[in-house]
Amino acid sequence: PYIAIEGGWEDLLNSRSANFRSNRKRRLRRVRDYGITEMRWFESEADVVPLLQDLYAIEKRSWKATQGIAITDRPAEQRYHELLLPMLAKRRSLLANVLYISETPVAYVLCAHWNGWVGHLKTSFDEAFDHVGAVVIDDSIQRAYHIDAKEYDFLGAATQH
Repeated sequence: PYIAIEGGWEDLLNSRSANFRSNRKRRLRRVRDYGITEMRWFESEADVVPLLQDLYAIEKRSWKATQGIAITDRPAEQRYHELLLPMLAKRRSLLANVLYISETPVAYVLCAHWNGWVGHLKTSFDEAFDHVGAVVIDDSIQRAYHIDAKEYDFLGAATQH
């Protein structure tokens, strides 16, 4: 399950159904109705600590927390991310985005990128907000187009993207 990136972001959107495009616009409107939104990107070594803090805050408010599988519930996974993110940043392979609503982090996508490949490693979102997970994923895919990636790999089951 991956997207072969050819052409531009608008080409991808135009290749999708009118229903897909309409749903995307509706999700964006609904998310903006929650309050002031901002998408921040994290790519450098200086971004690692604030990114980890945001990931942990989001994970604690996600469905994963109620199931006991949030990063913050499992010390080994927390340590893994504390080692992984600095390594990716040092190699200039970190690509992550966090959506904020009224300055509160509510959703994230964590990716790695290398030589035209973008691998979607992890996503989570605050379950109090509908559609935020889809919005951060869409923006992550769009970013892959802007950095001239050749492939966006979901590293898992196929999604409707």
